[in-house]
Amino acid sequence: ASDTAGLDYNYNARAALNHLQYREHWLIVFDNAEQPDALAPWLPQGPGHVVITSRNPQWSEHARGVNVEVFSRAESTTFLSGRVKGLDEKQAEALADELGDLPLGLAQAAGVLAQGMPVEQYRSLLASTTARIMDSGTPPSYQASLAASVEIAFDRLRAEHPAAAAVLLVAAFLGPD
Repeated sequence: ASDTAGLDYNYNARAALNHLQYREHWLIVFDNAEQPDALAPWLPQGPGHVVITSRNPQWSEHARGVNVEVFSRAESTTFLSGRVKGLDEKQAEALADELGDLPLGLAQAAGVLAQGMPVEQYRSLLASTTARIMDSGTPPSYQASLAASVEIAFDRLRAEHPAAAAVLLVAAFLGPD
């Protein structure tokens, strides 16, 4: 290994893949993997498991797919009610509807609401942020309300923990997907 091995991502990734060949009970998750051919050289061999998340239907040619749907309305309201104290059924229903029952959006909303933001304030921010995203003329790859819920959570993080927000921005820059 060279002195720059710590900075060489290919070297480190290959070393990790070689190590996994002789280990048991491992799990590797490739999140938002777009192109099967680009990922093929990085799929580990050995007695472990690989999970690949993607919106690309071409993966069905290479792996067994499992479609993950949005929550049912009952699952959404149960999820929100279990994470946000004092949230009533009507508020949970309205928020779930506005977020399209998307688990990631619901998780983002629950995180912000559990920190003390009133639900009506959150819903108002969600509506205005979603409208601004839609007005920008560049539709996000995810539903606009999900993009808005992530933006609201980030804005709160930036206000309360600026250093953590800076780290998140660097991570997002290095891996924008």
